[in-house]
Amino acid sequence: MDYALQILIPILLGIGLGAWLHNQFDASPMWTVLFAIIGMFAGIGILYKRSLVYAQKIKDKKSDNTDSYDDSQPKQS
Repeated sequence: MDYALQILIPILLGIGLGAWLHNQFDASPMWTVLFAIIGMFAGIGILYKRSLVYAQKIKDKKSDNTDSYDDSQPKQS
């Protein structure tokens, strides 16, 4: 659910800003479409950054588990 909100919130903000511009300045509805697309890219960018951080945490955790596992094994001569 958290990841869905990270994409949804920027899109909704973009749509809201575009609709406000359309109503405030009697502009074309193209602003709504443009800001919705910008919001979509922003949401995907946020999701991408979080997935990189999450992947790094998993990688670090695996390397920590591997190191402790190797240390606990008796060394063979």
